Order: sequence, then structure tokens, then C-alpha cells
Amino acid sequence: MRVYCWTWASTLRSLGAHRLLREARELGITDLLLLVKSISGRLYLEELIDALTFSRDLGLRVHAWVACFKDESCPSASPLNALYVGRLLRTVSKILSIEVEGSRVAGIHLDYVRFLRPVRDGATLSSAVTRFVAEVRGAIESVDPSIELTAATIAHRLSSAREVLSTALLYGQDYVALSSLLDAVIPMAYHLDVGASTMEVIDSLQILSEILPTRVVAGLQMHPSENPATLGREPSALELRQLLAGLRGQDIALFRYSFLRSRYDIALVMRNFGAAGGT
Repeated sequence: MRVYCWTWASTLRSLGAHRLLREARELGITDLLLLVKSISGRLYLEELIDALTFSRDLGLRVHAWVACFKDESCPSASPLNALYVGRLLRTVSKILSIEVEGSRVAGIHLDYVRFLRPVRDGATLSSAVTRFVAEVRGAIESVDPSIELTAATIAHRLSSAREVLSTALLYGQDYVALSSLLDAVIPMAYHLDVGASTMEVIDSLQILSEILPTRVVAGLQMHPSENPATLGREPSALELRQLLAGLRGQDIALFRYSFLRSRYDIALVMRNFGAAGGT
């Protein structure tokens, strides 16, 4: 079982790369999704280099987390904006060129790789998103085909896999098309934010795993709810235990590291579940 965890570069900077990676490994994290290009448009390449410096010795895979089509430095950021797409691809190439003592990033993780609002003709416009992801795939292949490509995907409706797929399409994310390009899709199945039960999360993600031709990594909520109905409520340790038990060893991704390390009860669940030592 692989355990991914999103972390902001500011968290790594404040704790120090060695400390964060060591703590993360002790919590059972196998793959760190480190924010390298934020929604502000800022790049955190120094933090990436710091993480890569210690990743091999501490046994963690470090992936570069790239915010794509939400960018405060470019109001016209969109998969339909060729100039902005070119800028993003140059950023990916810059990340892929970084090598620290023979180590490159273990993966490129794409976030906000979608339209920010639902559109009626999402099935047609999704081709722009898919084309961009294909270009990132090509950039990876030209450097090192073993580097993983993953993406955070919309999962706003979790009563069935069909609803997950159809809702994602409204945002330009064609799960089926993207699955042919990605090593893993990471549906953001944040149960409190979307008002779903833990069982709906489990059932939908298991069905997605059966119908998609690539790995499905369950994106799980650690942060306080942003849903007005449950605003500010944090996921309980019991909910996390239910999710881990129901997903039966399926790879997971936790959003995000600062919330995980601040909750002793959640950290204890992770340790007791035996996530440490994943492949």
C-alpha cells in the first residue's frame, strides 16, 4: 500500500526538509506530493532540491505538485490558452531537469488540471485538458519514463462511480481518456466537503478501480470541512479507520501534511494501521 501526502513548500521550509521527510516516513507516508508551482504562480524549486537531497536516504518518493489552471499571476490561465499552456510545459521541463546526486523527482502531480467552473460542453472542452496531460506525458517520456504522472481529479458526487465520472466531465476531466495517460488518478474524495458518507467514498472508489485502466488512489480529507453544513469540522479518527478498513489496502493520498502531523489521534490511526513500509 502506498500512502501519498500533499504538503505545502512553506511547511517543508518551516520544519526543514530532513525533519519533515523523517517524520513523514514514521507516519507511514511513502510518497510526498510537494507543492512546487502554487496557485500564486510562484515556483518552489529550492524546496524541491532540499527534499530531493534527503529523499533517497529516508526512503521517500518526492513528487512535484504543480497547480495548473488556477494561477493568480495569470487571470487568463486556461487549458484553452496556448501561451499559458506553453508556460506550464516549460515549468514542467524545468522541474524534470533538476537532478540532485543522481535523483530526480519520482513524479509530476497535476492539480487544477481542469476548468474551474462546470461547463455544458465539457465533453468537447475536455479534449484540451487531455491534450495538455498528453504533452506532460511526452515531456516525462523524453527524460525518464519511470517518472510517475498523477493528477488530482474532481469527485464532487460520490453516490456512484457514474456520478463521479459525469460530474468530472463537466469540469473538463475525462477520467477514461486521462487514465490512458496517467499512472494514477487521485479523486479528491473529501467526504465532509462533498457531504458524503465514508461508505459512499469506499463504494465509489472501489467501483472506479474496477472500471478504469489505471491505478485509483483515494484522496482523503484531513482538513477542516469547507462545506457550509459541516463548516470547520475535522475528520474524526473513527472516520479515517472506517475509510482505511473499507478501502482494503487501496493506495491513499492525504490532504495535507500539516493537518496530519497536528492530530495525534489521526497519526496513531496511521501507525496502527501499518501503513509504514508500503511499497
